[in-house]
Amino acid sequence: MGRLKYIILVLLIPSICFAGPQATSSTTGTNLIAQARIYLDEPSTSIVRWTEAELLQYLNDGTVDIAAQTGCYQGSESITLGANTIEYSPSTSYLSVVGVVINPASGTKWGLIKGSIRSIGAQVGVSVPTYWYEFAGKIGIYPAYTAVTTETATAYFVKRPAAIAAGGTVPTPAALDNALVYYITAQALLKDRRPQEAGNYLAWYQKELNQYRQDLSEVDNETVDPVR
Repeated sequence: MGRLKYIILVLLIPSICFAGPQATSSTTGTNLIAQARIYLDEPSTSIVRWTEAELLQYLNDGTVDIAAQTGCYQGSESITLGANTIEYSPSTSYLSVVGVVINPASGTKWGLIKGSIRSIGAQVGVSVPTYWYEFAGKIGIYPAYTAVTTETATAYFVKRPAAIAAGGTVPTPAALDNALVYYITAQALLKDRRPQEAGNYLAWYQKELNQYRQDLSEVDNETVDPVR
């Protein structure tokens, strides 16, 4: 990657969601990079230590890290279910799957329980999709329908933000613009071999994220795993 990386130790948790306003940032990558240059004491573009391309890469890396830590970049996708078919390949570029809901041909939809590839075929007396798993970029839904008409499933994701050009609109929520500026600044300082200053900005970055993230604890008996 050509730059120093940092490691942030985070508590292992089953899932997270964004607890702040969802409004997407209305600012551009160019504006946030300009703010980072002020922190870097480099407001002038006549003499630069960090190129626009470098700082833009840090910005795009930061949007992915923010989405992963807060679950703030969300989306869903409809999946057409097939007879005797368990695994499906979603087209959404995602960081994690939050949940799956079945939309039957008629009647009330229902949410699936998070299961495991090791429990496929272990269900007794279950004839409709009840569980889901994610593995190798595929979503498993089981038991599979033996016959289908118009049944679908809706998968809910924490999406992976696509990289933007400098003039593009930042995809993460506006509430986290300051956090993204701190991230860009920290990575630039790491490249400049100023780890102590970088650590300060990373701490401010993490504090901003912690303010807007909400940890969700899943019910302990949700995961069905017959393998001992």
